[in-house]
Amino acid sequence: FDPNDMTKYYREVYNKSSRLALTSGSLEQVSDAGKDNHSVFTYFLLKSLNDNDRKYFDAGQLFNDFRMAVVNNSDQTPQLQVVRDTNDEGGQFIFIKKD
Repeated sequence: FDPNDMTKYYREVYNKSSRLALTSGSLEQVSDAGKDNHSVFTYFLLKSLNDNDRKYFDAGQLFNDFRMAVVNNSDQTPQLQVVRDTNDEGGQFIFIKKD
């Protein structure tokens, strides 16, 4: 992995601190039942990761890929938010597809 061999956006957010929390729901109770022995949240998270064909993508892009599928198939609303007062600088966790 060479961080200098990335598009400008990914290079910039990769080099900034990020304090994001990705959760399966908000204040509501979330379900453990789902598909293929996973919760609804985990099933669609893994499906998004497995179906990805981009070389780089960030946590926000991943979240947007599967959020509505979880909402449409359960009574929970996944969240992706900055954890306040933790020195977040607007960075992102970057996923890098292995060849």
